[in-house]
Formats: sequence, structure tokens, C-alpha cells
Amino acid sequence: MTPFPHASLFTPHSSRITPSLHLPVRLGNATFDTRHRTALTMSADRLEQLKTFHEEDPEDPFTRYALAQEHLKHDNASRALALFEELVETDPDYVGTYYHLGKLYERLDRTDDAIDTYAQGIEVAREEGTQKDLSELQDAKLKAEGVGFD
Repeated sequence: MTPFPHASLFTPHSSRITPSLHLPVRLGNATFDTRHRTALTMSADRLEQLKTFHEEDPEDPFTRYALAQEHLKHDNASRALALFEELVETDPDYVGTYYHLGKLYERLDRTDDAIDTYAQGIEVAREEGTQKDLSELQDAKLKAEGVGFD
């Protein structure tokens, strides 16, 4: 059993979490076939479902992470920022958060915050032994500092 009850909404890609449309999709106690209209193929439907999951279990880090990502897709950077910052505080071992929070800081022209966030994520990735995350965070930090390669 996955520690994240709604994790079947997403599948790992690289070491980050990205949306998946594999069949069937399991959401809580419901299973949806993505070929049907009731499936979460539209971002607005997915956002509403994630909001429901968040209301049911506001402490679930995966739901907060997925909700933050979905808010970014809807150009709601302030809500995504609040969720990512909350995740770093409450679930500091959730290493994928650091990359996305750092990128959001960069998008908001908060480069110093991005660099600090990448540095924190690098430490967590080292502790967790997640080499791919470590590499991605180091690369992002170097680019934010202006010394990375494009």
C-alpha cells in the first residue's frame, strides 16, 4: 500500500511526480476509466477532485503536492506557493517539493529564495540517497546562480 492514498493519480517520471492517464485511474474509493466522460481528463475536474481529497485529509503530503501542481496549471501561483511552502515546513523529507518550489520562486523573481530552497532540497536528497533528485536540484541551483549550463 502506498503511503499516499491518491498516488495512482500520478506516476513517477524522472524522480518527480507527473500526471498520468493510465487506465484505470483510482481516486480514493472510486475507480475511473479514462475513456469515459467521468474520468479526470480535464484539469478543472482534477483540481476539484484534489480539493475534495485535501478537505478529507488536509495532512496528506501527496494531495497537497498534487494540488499545488494543479494550481500552477491554473495560473494560481499564490495558492501553489502557499501549498509548496507548507509542505517544506510540515513534510521536509518530501524531496520533490524543493525543485518545484524553487522553480516557482524563480518564476516570481525571488532568485535568492529559489537558491536557498534548492540548497535545502540538496541536503534532503543527500540524506534520502536520491541521486536523481540530487542531480536535478544541483543543476537547478547552479542555473539560478547563473553558473549552470543550458
